Amino acid sequence: MATIPEFFQAKNIFVTGGTGFIGKVLLEKILRSCPDVGNIYILLRSKRGKDLKERLTDLTNLPVLVHISTVYCICDRKVVEEVIYPPHADWRDIINIVENTDEHILDVLTPKKSWTFLMIPRILGNLPNTYVFTKSLAEHVVKDLGENLPIVIIRPSIVISTLNDPFPGWIENFNGPVGLLIASGKGIVRVALGSPDTVVDYMTVDFAVKIICIAAWEKARSSNLNPAVYNASSGKLKQITLKLLLDIGLEVTAENPLGNMLWKPSVYITDNRIIYFWTMILLHLIPAILVDSLLKFAGKKPLLLRIQKRIFLASMALFHFASNSWYLKNDMMLWLIDQVLPADKEFQMKEIHNVDVKEYFTSATKGALVYLLKEPEDRTQARRIYTRFWWLDAILRVVIIISLLWIVYHSEVQQHALASICTFVKNIIHGD
Repeated sequence: MATIPEFFQAKNIFVTGGTGFIGKVLLEKILRSCPDVGNIYILLRSKRGKDLKERLTDLTNLPVLVHISTVYCICDRKVVEEVIYPPHADWRDIINIVENTDEHILDVLTPKKSWTFLMIPRILGNLPNTYVFTKSLAEHVVKDLGENLPIVIIRPSIVISTLNDPFPGWIENFNGPVGLLIASGKGIVRVALGSPDTVVDYMTVDFAVKIICIAAWEKARSSNLNPAVYNASSGKLKQITLKLLLDIGLEVTAENPLGNMLWKPSVYITDNRIIYFWTMILLHLIPAILVDSLLKFAGKKPLLLRIQKRIFLASMALFHFASNSWYLKNDMMLWLIDQVLPADKEFQMKEIHNVDVKEYFTSATKGALVYLLKEPEDRTQARRIYTRFWWLDAILRVVIIISLLWIVYHSEVQQHALASICTFVKNIIHGD
């Protein structure tokens, strides 16, 4: 029986999205673990002149076609199984609408701003945005046009930093939980929009890439031409809520403080958009205006207000996902992992069952410091700044509590004085 590197030997690979987060890790993994692979072709820009049917039928003698989707393309269901669900719309009709509708009308109908969630067209049904809607359509494009092809559909959940392959903590963007931890660790995010009990399902990018490679190998040796679907998700392996994630993040950043923080990290979570809006003004907007004013006065470029705007828009756009939980079944994914041969040590995934969540997010935070923020490994100065802000935060809290008690006390005294005056006037009027 051929191992995974033997399967890829002399095989030509065509990769779309090779410059993306998963794509980069996939290419690195294949080149490192499958050194005898044939040619790798990377599509960097779309090409015209051929329709979808012609482009797919050009792929003759194709050992396997792997399509990367997302588990959230079926987020209108609370339980997501590893099957292809009925389409939310006919992809042919949608393509026809898009190609024959004025670009400005499409732009108006596409919800891009935080306040346009009420403008989502009925065509999306119960799906929250066009991203998951088009991902859902794409599954059916692959299924319908690749009817006689060996197809694999991989549905990752939230893909984040590497666990350990090729090294721990590598990441190239601020998307997902790691970005939230960094923003809260710097004191930029003080309030988060979402439910504290929402389960955050994530998959490390190195695990996701291994699943892609294993699924391709398994499908190529299978005689079943029905599309294979794998939910690359944590499922019930390691469940973590939004509150627990932020608590771990605050604990991690207390032990490994971030540089250039604005205040001591602390995050309040609410799923009430009205409370979020006013709290955001108090804790995000006003400090951002003050900081940017100081930067402008010092002759530097203001940036915090722009960052807070992006955070606000992202929070509103992701509210549906931050306030709901799904049971993402991954039985087939776990079965797939068990099919790996003992000789394929580079593709073993036994550690998926016992990942230490705190240790992982500590590694992910440190990785973000190095690969995203380009901060030095020595945290001595950052710890001094953190200690300084800790004391400032504690003093401010004491001052606020004393001020509130003083206001309450004096308001009670004033109430007693007012009551006495009213009683005195009443007695005079009644002649008492």
